[in-house]
Amino acid sequence: MRFITFIILISTLTIGNLSSQTAGQAYINAQNCIGNDCVYPGDANNDGLVNRADVLTLGWGYGKTGPSRSTAGINWAPSYCPDWITSTPDSLNNKYLDCNGDGTINSNDLDAISQNYSLSYLKYEIVSQYEGDLEFYLELNTDTFIEGDTIIAKLMLGTELNQAEDIYGFSVALSYPEHFVKDDGVSGDFMTSWLIDNGEIGFYRDFPQSGVVEVVLSRIDQTPVSGYGQIGEMYFIIEDNLDEKGFGDINLNFSTGSGLVSTTQIYSLDVDASTEVVISNSEKPTVNNWKPSDILAYPTPFVNGVYLDGIFPLKEDLTFHIYNINGQEIKKGVLKSNHIPLEGLNNGVYILTINGTDMHHEIKIIK
Repeated sequence: MRFITFIILISTLTIGNLSSQTAGQAYINAQNCIGNDCVYPGDANNDGLVNRADVLTLGWGYGKTGPSRSTAGINWAPSYCPDWITSTPDSLNNKYLDCNGDGTINSNDLDAISQNYSLSYLKYEIVSQYEGDLEFYLELNTDTFIEGDTIIAKLMLGTELNQAEDIYGFSVALSYPEHFVKDDGVSGDFMTSWLIDNGEIGFYRDFPQSGVVEVVLSRIDQTPVSGYGQIGEMYFIIEDNLDEKGFGDINLNFSTGSGLVSTTQIYSLDVDASTEVVISNSEKPTVNNWKPSDILAYPTPFVNGVYLDGIFPLKEDLTFHIYNINGQEIKKGVLKSNHIPLEGLNNGVYILTINGTDMHHEIKIIK
């Protein structure tokens, strides 16, 4: 029996003395706007860089309205916009949070952040730190996996003895061994979360070439909350043919992340703990070894399809059927992988059935 060892480094949140340094340079551009009159699509916090901090900032102005931009859109170019009459708790004008320029701050503004992610321009740099003690850790579905399995990592923020207090948003960057995770094998689910329990902003951006996924959660009601426990889940699907890739220790590193509290300050994360997960290359079980209760469909809600865990590898061909709540068949096919594409479905509840010899299982899925 051969093994692969995943070493998962877990991050603890540490908050330092509040400090701020500001340096900058004024600029003039060809779009008829100067300095702070200019809005760049996606740069919600107006710091010159589009990244996960902008998703956190977006939550503070969610639902606010103001003047739209005459050149509304999400292409990376500066546009003039007059100041809105509303601002965030740290006095940032809400016009910057209207990332697509349509005059309303809502989930549509995430498109501008997603499209322009990592783009930047010369601007003022503001660096802030805030002191405190906040625990972040993972809970995994098991400690031993085989090829084709899915690592389910529950994101845990705060503990019963050390609750996370006055949190409005949270972000963390997770590094994973990209050579051992399938292409498009990273996804997330934020339906179970004490932080955004009403299904507010749950966002992740995967960088598969570098093995990093950035996760962001934010409330939208302008009210921080306190609590502890699960704030979301991330999924990593293990490659099938690991024989061809070799074996050894793989670091799944949880690197610097950020969070938001009621003061709108950003947390810093330090890596200082680890745990190990083993991937075994022993003989694989067949579908007959699995119980229906082991089968998981995710994410919830799905966007363009669902993934299945707990059913592969297959001993026989299995078929699937998708029904709406009225019992009408929407789609059917043969399971060829653990992903079932479901583009074009309306939002709602569906029933997924999986069928084989002496096997019939139903799973409720939600879009």
